[in-house]
Amino acid sequence: MLAIYEAVNRRLTRADEIEEGTWICLTAPSQEEIREVAATLDIEPADVQAALDPEESARISLEDGYTVIIVDIPLKVDGAAEGVYTTIPLGILLTQTTITTVCSVDTPVLSDFASCRVRGFSTKKKMRFVYQILYRTATIYQTNLRIIDKRRTEIEERIGQHTEDVDLI
Repeated sequence: MLAIYEAVNRRLTRADEIEEGTWICLTAPSQEEIREVAATLDIEPADVQAALDPEESARISLEDGYTVIIVDIPLKVDGAAEGVYTTIPLGILLTQTTITTVCSVDTPVLSDFASCRVRGFSTKKKMRFVYQILYRTATIYQTNLRIIDKRRTEIEERIGQHTEDVDLI
């Protein structure tokens, strides 16, 4: 899905076309959407596609006229118990005029921006947006780690109780 956003008077609005100061948000994009964005922004389709490969490793690369940033973001495993997570790549492509994000699924890291739940967010301030994405990712990691730690503690307590019951026999 291709969505184009623009910050106008501190409000995020949907835009009809890619222009200076817009955020292009690609979520599980089709090949046609990838080709369209790559052609419009004069970037390699392979760089857009890279974020959709679950084996892609985190990296930053300076290309001819744009920057590719791939980061791993946390994702709760669907249908799994609480505290079961994995990571997936999120691509951030910076051109002189726009910022593009690419991810294989709709994730809380980006949905909070799209639903205006991040203070001080502007599509025109690209580096601030990148920092906010990274900060949001780190915050979600910390929250998930607390849940995992709580679950680990509960499991250890159950094992300790089971061991005490065995000792009594």
